[in-house]
Amino acid sequence: MLDLNSKIIDKQKENKIIQRNINLDENLDLFIIADCENPDTCDLIVSKIIDFSIDNITKENTYKDFALLLENINSLLKTINQDKDKYSKNSIIIWILKKNNLFFSNIGSTSAYLVKTTNEVIEITEKNESKKEFLFISEGKIDHLDTIIFSTDRLLNYLSYSDFTDCVIWKKAEEINKNIELILSEENIEKNIWLLSFKYYFLLDNNKQKSKLKEYLGTFTMKALDNSVVKKLVAYYMIAKEKISKQSQTIQNWFYLSIVVLAIIALYFIINWIVANTSNTKNIEIWKENLTKAMEYVRIASNNSNNSEIFNLNIKKAEEITQDLKDKKLFLNDVNNLLNDINIIKKQFNWIETYNINDSNLLYKLEEKNPVKLVKANRKTYLVTKNSVIWPIIPNKTAKKYSFAQLKDDYFIDATSLDNSIILITKSGKVVEFSKNWYFSYKDVEGQNTWEKSDTILSYATNIYLIPESKNQIFKHKKVGKTFQKAIPYLKDEDVKAIWKITDIAIDGWIYILKDDLTIVKFFSTPYRLENIVINKLPDNYKVETNSPIKIKTRKDLNYVYILLNDKIWVLKPNTRRFQDTKSLTYLGQIEASNWKIKEFHVNHDSDIDILTDSWIYKLNFEVNDWKIIVR
Repeated sequence: MLDLNSKIIDKQKENKIIQRNINLDENLDLFIIADCENPDTCDLIVSKIIDFSIDNITKENTYKDFALLLENINSLLKTINQDKDKYSKNSIIIWILKKNNLFFSNIGSTSAYLVKTTNEVIEITEKNESKKEFLFISEGKIDHLDTIIFSTDRLLNYLSYSDFTDCVIWKKAEEINKNIELILSEENIEKNIWLLSFKYYFLLDNNKQKSKLKEYLGTFTMKALDNSVVKKLVAYYMIAKEKISKQSQTIQNWFYLSIVVLAIIALYFIINWIVANTSNTKNIEIWKENLTKAMEYVRIASNNSNNSEIFNLNIKKAEEITQDLKDKKLFLNDVNNLLNDINIIKKQFNWIETYNINDSNLLYKLEEKNPVKLVKANRKTYLVTKNSVIWPIIPNKTAKKYSFAQLKDDYFIDATSLDNSIILITKSGKVVEFSKNWYFSYKDVEGQNTWEKSDTILSYATNIYLIPESKNQIFKHKKVGKTFQKAIPYLKDEDVKAIWKITDIAIDGWIYILKDDLTIVKFFSTPYRLENIVINKLPDNYKVETNSPIKIKTRKDLNYVYILLNDKIWVLKPNTRRFQDTKSLTYLGQIEASNWKIKEFHVNHDSDIDILTDSWIYKLNFEVNDWKIIVR
């Protein structure tokens, strides 16, 4: 089983790097890293390697087939090097993993390092950057928990041997690459570098397991016989035998008959014990085979990440087996490693990026728990708590707390900005304004006795929008002077029945409605209509999994729609920048916090988000590259 992770160290240089992993057969995998000055050359060489390998490299003749591959690539390199327009300095490493046998060859500045569990670090590639052709194949076996690190540059130019051991010891591949990246970030490197690290795991084979069991039983038997109780029993037997020999023949016969009966009873229990232990041994073999099957299911899923049906089917089978083994408390180290692998490839499959929360992106530490919301007004960030507003939220600045004493037993549950003020709603259904002069005041509504009781408030232009307790209507209140006009219901009766339950809304000019079943419709008032919004490329985990907040957010000045679901921020891209023409959204990915649950968030602008947890406010930056989310 492999724990594998690859990472590019982006130095904003022009060299093109390509990395490919190809499963050729069961327990036969091909890996390629190519670093070329000429992008066309890189694509050509990698394509040639893959095309030849898929058709020609077999498990039966791996070494010979690999040698033939290198001959073909050398022939191609000679042709390229003769063409001045295509010539470039190439650094390429190719390796094949056949179970735990490693075959590799390299040219240029690529390097590979073996880190043993004894903290021994071995550079298994030779230092020869002038080598322009693949000259020979290196071969070796990988032991349990060995770590191998490949790179497009010679890492020992920047890392010491102790750096390697510090980066690797007891860590998974992703952490290893992050540690190396941290060291390289302080170095003056003239090109982009690609890292690929993997740690190898394997179980003892059947013969070793049986040998260990046999050795254990032998030792157990010797220890069982070598004790004072057994020695006393033998002594008593000898004394009793001597006494019986002096008795009559009838008494002797009865004695020996009793011995035979007791021996038969003892033999019965011994046979039962042997059968039970044999059964347990067989069960262990079966469970071990199941663990191997689970590993194979994970491998198949990983190699079929473009086919959701095959991926999900194999992941489900692997999870069922690992959970069964975990419940039985068997092979726990291997099971935990496998569960970590499953978690990693599921995140990769679902495009989930992890946001590492630390002091570098800390904006504000909360002095009280259970914050309510982040609101932006006057280009300042305000933190709303249950009975106060705290602002301005600026790094390394002290924020002032403004409490509303009149709340008493009531408290704030949501807020929005309007005309440079903050409008808040309370649990009892009242509306409060926190003005730009930092005063609280209750707001009246004309033409109705009370406000609609709501736990959601939004604003657009000079209006606020509330969702009543029934969760099936949207009310608009227009602000006129110091009061708000009577509510205008947006949805027709037939649409109120059809929508059933509204979870949340977001406004970009018209209104996105996130329904209770997580489907999305968009409300347009001119002409009146509800448009079903199609969500493309959605992963299977688009469902409510935890009892956590669910929010949808966007604005007229944003390019994306954001959903808070299962403590993750989902990023969706509309099919058009014209909010009047929205027909669909395309899933780009999810962002999760590494060690805190996301309670709320505010999008300052696309790729810049303030995240609110129960204890902190953090800054999150990301970018969209090739329709995927990348956390910066």
